[in-house]
Amino acid sequence: MNGGVRREGFNGSRAILSGPAGGVVGYAMTTYHKETTLPIIGFDMGGTSTDVSRYGGCYEHVYESTTAGITIQAAQLDINTVAAGGGSMLFFRSGLFEVGPESAGAHPGPACYKKGGPLTVTDANLVLGRLLPEYFPKIFGPNENESLDVTKTLWEFEKLTHQVNEHMKLNNETKITRMSVEEVAMGLIKVANETMCRPIRALTQAKGYNTAMHVLACFGGAGGQHACAIARSLGMGTVFVHKYAGILSAYGMALADVVEEAQEPCADIYEPGSFERFKNRFDILSNEVRDKLNKQGFTDDKITLEYYLHMRYDGTDCALMCLKSDGKNIQEEISGYGNFSETFLERYKIEFGFIMPGRRIFVNDIRVRGIGKSKIFKELILPRVNNLPRVEKVTRVYFDGGYQETNVYQMNDLCHGHNIYGPAIIMDSLSTIIVEPNCSAFITEFGDVRITIGEGARTEITMELDAIHLSIFSHRFMSIAEQMGRILQRTSISTNIKERLDFSCAVFGPDGGLVSNAPHIPVHLGAMQETVQYQMKAFRGEFTRGDVILANHPSAGGSHLPDLTVITPVFYSDQPKPVFFVACRGHHADIGGITPGSMPPHSTSLNQEGATFKSFLLVHKGIFREKEVTEALMAPGKIPGSSGTRNLSDNLSDLKAQIAANHKVDGTGYEVWGNCNAPRAVTLSAIIYCLRCIVGRDGCLKPVKIIIPKGSLLDPSEEAAVVGGNVLTSQRVVDVVLAAFGACAASQGCMNNITLGTETWGYYETVAGGSGAGPTWDGRSGIHTHMTNTRITDPEILELRYPVILECFSLRNGSGGSGVYRGGDGVTRRMKFRGPMTLSILTERRSHSPPGIEGGSSGARGRNTLIKNNGKCINLGPKTAVPISPGVVQKSNFQVSLGIRYDFLGREKLVLEIF
Repeated sequence: MNGGVRREGFNGSRAILSGPAGGVVGYAMTTYHKETTLPIIGFDMGGTSTDVSRYGGCYEHVYESTTAGITIQAAQLDINTVAAGGGSMLFFRSGLFEVGPESAGAHPGPACYKKGGPLTVTDANLVLGRLLPEYFPKIFGPNENESLDVTKTLWEFEKLTHQVNEHMKLNNETKITRMSVEEVAMGLIKVANETMCRPIRALTQAKGYNTAMHVLACFGGAGGQHACAIARSLGMGTVFVHKYAGILSAYGMALADVVEEAQEPCADIYEPGSFERFKNRFDILSNEVRDKLNKQGFTDDKITLEYYLHMRYDGTDCALMCLKSDGKNIQEEISGYGNFSETFLERYKIEFGFIMPGRRIFVNDIRVRGIGKSKIFKELILPRVNNLPRVEKVTRVYFDGGYQETNVYQMNDLCHGHNIYGPAIIMDSLSTIIVEPNCSAFITEFGDVRITIGEGARTEITMELDAIHLSIFSHRFMSIAEQMGRILQRTSISTNIKERLDFSCAVFGPDGGLVSNAPHIPVHLGAMQETVQYQMKAFRGEFTRGDVILANHPSAGGSHLPDLTVITPVFYSDQPKPVFFVACRGHHADIGGITPGSMPPHSTSLNQEGATFKSFLLVHKGIFREKEVTEALMAPGKIPGSSGTRNLSDNLSDLKAQIAANHKVDGTGYEVWGNCNAPRAVTLSAIIYCLRCIVGRDGCLKPVKIIIPKGSLLDPSEEAAVVGGNVLTSQRVVDVVLAAFGACAASQGCMNNITLGTETWGYYETVAGGSGAGPTWDGRSGIHTHMTNTRITDPEILELRYPVILECFSLRNGSGGSGVYRGGDGVTRRMKFRGPMTLSILTERRSHSPPGIEGGSSGARGRNTLIKNNGKCINLGPKTAVPISPGVVQKSNFQVSLGIRYDFLGREKLVLEIF
């Protein structure tokens, strides 16, 4: 956030979300107190979305974010956005209440705006009496001269309530109590609140902070209506609402200092021998920043400089930007600039739960931040009064349990020292503040509102079908899976998990059935349920507290051997059996076998593909069995022509991270000689994925009987090679099913697998292609499709950690199939090798073009080419493993998707019958 950018200093990427950034500055300067040092959570709720952030004495930055689908790599404040605001639309879908992500926008706006808009969060607050139309200006209706329309909102809610009650009547075997309009509206408010709690948990718990030990700073036009409920749900005891909460972002932008930064790469070890080099670079960058601020009129006494080192452990890629600490360890201090290692170790322990003594610390970047103090911020202190606040009126507001008489106060009538006891409404020209029952508000010496949160009414949860609790628990379970994923990514070491995000996390019920999963890798998620249920049979339900199980065998629900699944049974109180399970599956770069990377293109038996685990106790009674798992990972080396794992340290580190996170198919052929056999669990994943795409959410995962012949390509025997089945055959199954229903054209038909390595290291990546066109859309270019959802390794990290140079990575223009709607283009990826290694390729559709459907033309075939040092080009074919010499170039043109023409006549209803 920069409060004084001149036109010539303006940068578009740094101006994105400058409004929310102003809000962070606003509450940081008005709410945070150095005496108490209680960190603050910023809660900025507007019309279409809610922004959350954290301030604990210094601004928290991120260096990569995605906004509106665009990834921006630049230093910016860490602000999380969720699509739930006052204008977020309300739905009842598949027996669940949903809020957003669709928004009514400013036009037509909510139903109460009288412009034909849908039901929104604002409408729910209006029906419950939390918004008072007489305090709003008459700017609504077609001519923008009318009040908020309560009648229209009530009529829309009556229709929605009837829909909810009819669904409950049809789907509940027992007698149910019909819901009222107010109960439906209140349920949707609760779901909206839970939706907004998720990014707050992500911002705190996933980074090692206790959410309850924060103050909630609420601002934005709609924030005050939800602040008490949000704080109570998160266990927070205090809510702070600034007197300018409705315009705090603008207020914060006016208070912001002028900031100039200078940063340069370093790539050095943090040790005394490097301190002089760090000092010299700090000196140069300090002068550069100070000179920029001097030119803007700031004298040296108005300039504050902050010094940062971007630090990481050797062998990891997760670097932390560290400000100097106040530590007194002279041996670790850079002369004149302080100690940075203590800050790094403290932050690493908070975020990841452990440190790694003895491992070297690297410095990626050196950064200096200069702050020009433009003005001294000082608020006016109000005199304290002893009289009671004036009650403007009394109204009826719906809370849990029914309507309650609620006092209404005007913000302008309140003075320092006034106490207001809930339920109450504080009206302001810019916002509305709801003080819920068992909460109390106090007006501070600066005229702000500090709310103390009391205990809410306890809600009894029954076994009766309840759309409200189903929706809330859906968010809670999803939040658990998402937090697992964030912890796994940040605590892992390997490129596959940390950079390519080749992992999945999920929560399973006591029967092993999938309850909730984060949006990770489709080919993992359907198969993981099979793995959990296999372990339940293997252990006969007799699990011990503190046990963690490792599995990857295809007969145990595995996809292919490099995908290791870690399963943890979760116990409650003194109950003897697990109440649920959590599991995560991650792709390890190497687990042994006949080729580096454990993805051999010509394997014919499972033992050639690496180490296998069916029901391996990775942790027993809380103790990590490092010796036993090491022996198992090295066991493939006993097989002639094979090797044990080539990345043992990464395997062990990532396993520890995983622990921390924690239709009838007829006519298919026999299992094949080779590795294109797809385990049953992978086939099920592909079918479930297709059902979700075709049928939508309603009923797509209801009981479906799937019959797959034993010993076939799609359910092979235990010892059959399967590495290609997971990454190739699964994609072809999806293509066949989607083409049969005319849902969309085929894509690349594989995951374009490339593995590199020697006896000491291995690297694996899947490369994008083009997605298939659909009935009303063109396919997307250069994207992972269907059963894979991974990310390509950043070029800088690829070249830093492995002996390769990425010469080209671009779209293969014009390669998409033509038709009314075109298929997406594939990509070209060209890599030069700096040392000897083995290159393995597992791909499809190199001989036959992906066929079009409904008259659409085929896409271009893929091609894998090896360019020798003498310029000779060799076509490697779709599947191979070859030794590589330094200087040789491998180039792949990855195939694309198909065009499609589609006619909807006679397609009013689709009946899907699976035997």
